[in-house]
Amino acid sequence: AAGQTGAGNASRLLVGNPHTFNATDSAPAVAIAEGLRGKVDKLVGGAFRVLTRQEMNDALQQYGYPKDAILSVMTTRVLAQALNSKAMVVSTLTKDQNGRYVVTSRFGGINDDAANVVTVTQAAGQGLADIGVRLGEGFAAALKAFPDAKACVDQSKTAPDKASAAGRKVLTAVPKHGLANFCLGKLAQG
Repeated sequence: AAGQTGAGNASRLLVGNPHTFNATDSAPAVAIAEGLRGKVDKLVGGAFRVLTRQEMNDALQQYGYPKDAILSVMTTRVLAQALNSKAMVVSTLTKDQNGRYVVTSRFGGINDDAANVVTVTQAAGQGLADIGVRLGEGFAAALKAFPDAKACVDQSKTAPDKASAAGRKVLTAVPKHGLANFCLGKLAQG
């Protein structure tokens, strides 16, 4: 079940429903989010505990929103903060000229200045949850490297050598890791 992989004390990670301006795409957005949430939950190991759809819906209702609400990126961030999430995945849902769904997702820490982005276009005959699974797969390396990227940021002021080593370790595995590149860039600026 979603939310069960991470250890009890693991940091929370919120996977929001993709934002869409088209009301008819709300149900597809929820289905895509469920696939994404399930895949991310399997990938995070003990680093995070993915908030379940039920936990999110309980919070949404507490704040006056309907279940499975489609929130803007900024409102999703506020919800993630209210739920004590340390990281989140936010997405936008559109359609291409052929009517296929295109989802762009961003994974990063709540207060981080950089993140990782994955975009997936629906393949012919591909189910909605499978779009979410593909998005999650796109984040696999970034999720695995996140603790080291975060260590780079966290140690940048107090232990710059350790921070630099952590950042370089991340870039060895994930050369385009947004947070690690940002951290190393800030370290280089001095």
